[in-house]
Amino acid sequence: MKSLISLGLMILLCSISALAQVEPGSFGIYNEALLFSRTNPGGTARIQGIGGSHIALGGDISSANSNPAGLGFFNNSVFSFTPSFNFHESDTQFRGNSTNTFKNNFNINNMGVVFNSTKRDIESGKFRGGSFSLSFQRINDFHNEFNFEGFSNDNSIIDSFIETAGVTNPGNLSGQEAIAYDHFLIDLADYDLPTSEPYYIEDNGVIYPNPGDGVYEGYGSPFGRESNPSSLPRQSGSVRSRGAQYQWNISYGANYDDLFYFGGGLGIQSISYTRERTFIEDQFAFEDGSIDDLINELRIDDRLRINGIGINATAGVIVRPVDFLRVGLSYVTPTFSSLNEESDYLFTTNWNSSYSYDVGGEVIGLGEISDQSDLIISNYSLRSPSKLSMGLAFFLGKSGFLTGDVEFVDYSNAQLKSNDFSVTADNRSINNLYKSTTNLRLGGEFRFDIFRFRAGYSYQADPYTNTNIDHSIRRISGGIGYRVRDYYVDLAVTSTKSDALFAPYNLGDGSEPLAGVKNSSTNVAVTVGFKF
Repeated sequence: MKSLISLGLMILLCSISALAQVEPGSFGIYNEALLFSRTNPGGTARIQGIGGSHIALGGDISSANSNPAGLGFFNNSVFSFTPSFNFHESDTQFRGNSTNTFKNNFNINNMGVVFNSTKRDIESGKFRGGSFSLSFQRINDFHNEFNFEGFSNDNSIIDSFIETAGVTNPGNLSGQEAIAYDHFLIDLADYDLPTSEPYYIEDNGVIYPNPGDGVYEGYGSPFGRESNPSSLPRQSGSVRSRGAQYQWNISYGANYDDLFYFGGGLGIQSISYTRERTFIEDQFAFEDGSIDDLINELRIDDRLRINGIGINATAGVIVRPVDFLRVGLSYVTPTFSSLNEESDYLFTTNWNSSYSYDVGGEVIGLGEISDQSDLIISNYSLRSPSKLSMGLAFFLGKSGFLTGDVEFVDYSNAQLKSNDFSVTADNRSINNLYKSTTNLRLGGEFRFDIFRFRAGYSYQADPYTNTNIDHSIRRISGGIGYRVRDYYVDLAVTSTKSDALFAPYNLGDGSEPLAGVKNSSTNVAVTVGFKF
């Protein structure tokens, strides 16, 4: 037993020391502010089985993360660890097509040790001592994947390039618009003459941008020639993410007269998030169904990686006015995180090699053109919003209990700060897009001899002020437990469902395509704990 506990402590201490070895990550915006602020209480299998509701419950190592006052209920020292398996599934609707994707992963959801120092019953004094805890807990799971595919009937990502380029001089274009210009996907065009085309193609396959009267009003594309209906593509892609957000807790909870329990703790968070996206346009065709053979494929692969550390503090109390009732209150300060980011993308255009392009009188043969963007490295700070939680627990003698939590979070209070780039627009978006929410957690446990049977439900409300879908997260859970004098084993199964929208590009009139994603996951967690 001592060897097992020593091994657990070594893993915990090595994990904490690894926080200083953070690699740089990817460029983040206001979306990441919500992603890293919207955490899941998680915890041991016992707590997951009752829907994560334990603000007033106590007696579990998960209390170190949510309400350290709960550590005051321990009468023994404990070491526990919780491995878990996640099974993710995504169903995506895009331009009338449905796509299903699976992704699985294994992780350690919770591990820690509680050192108990409460007084024995024969010892006098109203202060009964308490417990110190060192633990870590997985509070965010970023593993997900979805694919989408469908034929466009209204626009292309090239329309987004044209719109963003506006009337900017070609020499001043930047980002993907500059690459689209270099790949001949967009070019300066004259739209003043109603009888002329922005582009025309000779019989020998040479593409000419029409100079018209020499006055350019913006950019055009070979795929919008006026003598034919617009050429539109098949669109497909994938979004893959991985990583997690953990919190290491150093906490203490105390017991005063078996009536009033209080505690506090320091939380150190680590964030590791990677997202890889692919977007493809191919099989360009006219409205009459005839094939536009100018281009074989347009493909953009982008990568975003974010790593960092954060710190917060938690304080809480639990009052037990009568034996069957506990009332809990917990406050988590804003989390102050320092994040490092990296991002880049690969832009590939595969033209039909039968065509060529006229550039100021010089005819250039077309084929595959590929450009790798510069690696963008940035640093910024994130202040995640504070959380206030209240809970009740009703005990049914020795037969079990019912418990419920209410959590208040205002996501519009998140704030970004950076010396590398301006975050003014991102902070404005945070204030305009996000709102305060009330999250609910309910659960119960029935006891039969050495066995425990549990069920729970949790609801994380939609944090958006105005949206086309419900972004809430719903969880239903159940579990069983086996407890004897020296050790215990708990099992929990949690089903999680949520919805999301994804746009591969944006257009000013809101006509960009949207992929509707229904996410569902099943988490199976097992906790093994030893008393000493």
